[in-house]
Amino acid sequence: MNPRGLLPKLLLIGNRFTDPDVGSRIVEAVKCGVPWVQLRDHDADTATFLHTAKSLVESLRAVRSDLLISINSRVAVAEKLQCAVHLRFSGPQVDAARTLIPEGLPVGISVHTFSEIEHTASDYLIWSPVFETKSKPGHQGTGLDALSQVCELASPIPVIAMGGVTPDTVEVCLASKAYGVSVLSGILDADDIHASVNAYRDALHLEVVGHG
Repeated sequence: MNPRGLLPKLLLIGNRFTDPDVGSRIVEAVKCGVPWVQLRDHDADTATFLHTAKSLVESLRAVRSDLLISINSRVAVAEKLQCAVHLRFSGPQVDAARTLIPEGLPVGISVHTFSEIEHTASDYLIWSPVFETKSKPGHQGTGLDALSQVCELASPIPVIAMGGVTPDTVEVCLASKAYGVSVLSGILDADDIHASVNAYRDALHLEVVGHG
């Protein structure tokens, strides 16, 4: 499967979604126009992850029936909830995961080195960090030249740029041939989630969304 043209161009990383406040902000972001959410919480135990994901997925689908929801790493949860799945490079194998989730949903993978790109058969890649980000203190980011090389090496697999991406830097990411962008704090930590989502949508040449 190659979902180029089908994947949304804006991905929200719902990090620590098991925190009720974060979960509420994810729902608000989807109401404001986020088309794709990845649920991630590396520290949550299996039971907490599954229970919270099940409830949140139901809430998100009630808001937007066409929302693409990816589960980070937990393939069994993705299978149970009929969601897409996103993997670490060192995690479960793409082909194995693809047999467990509904046909047509994407399996993505995170890569951080050029060599990793040569060994993946995923439907899309997330490359990070492009820019300096507070989640990786001391890391200046790989920069736009590296992003451009990644997109060339990965082609035709879509590359999602992640790490310190702001609405003002979306354009240069797209100019470097990124398919879309992934955002965490730029939306979840925003004082005005609606304004932030629309700023990213506008930068991605997507229709802005009015207040519901």
